[in-house]
Amino acid sequence: MAGLSTRAAGLAALALLAFAAAANGASRAGAGERASPGPAAASAAVVDGYVSLARDRVNARRGPGLEHRVDWVYTRRGLPLKLLGESGPWRRVRDPDGAETWILSDYLAPALTVYVRGDALGSTALRRRADGTAPVAAYLGRGLVARLEACAGDYRLLKVSGAQGWAHKDELWGADACAHS
Repeated sequence: MAGLSTRAAGLAALALLAFAAAANGASRAGAGERASPGPAAASAAVVDGYVSLARDRVNARRGPGLEHRVDWVYTRRGLPLKLLGESGPWRRVRDPDGAETWILSDYLAPALTVYVRGDALGSTALRRRADGTAPVAAYLGRGLVARLEACAGDYRLLKVSGAQGWAHKDELWGADACAHS
């Protein structure tokens, strides 16, 4: 947002907050909603134990197999998940809320993403450089999912809605996945 007036920069930051608020809807839907299985694909590659959801609707099962109950349905493509284990084509994962479940690997992607866990809407600063004193390019809201581009010390380069900047890893979930550092 370099070169923008203070008002334009404020409007751009507000637009990111509005996007975050819209994206902050439920990550999980009730068990009554089921996603139909898609075509088989190669198992998701794992980078530092993190993967992300490859689809908009993904069943979260109690155990590794179609015979196990669907506890909920994830409705958030790109949501980062920590890999905990595997059983055949099934992966045991933990989501940003701490819930653990089993997901078929066909529904997982190697794309590295992070989940903004700031204290309140707009509390996480997206800075122009990997430095706590660098100018703020935008503020990110809790629940926003952003693509992890690179790592520098305690800062992570994020890309979201056309904006790019650095956020401190302590304000992000999934920020330990630094394959690009």
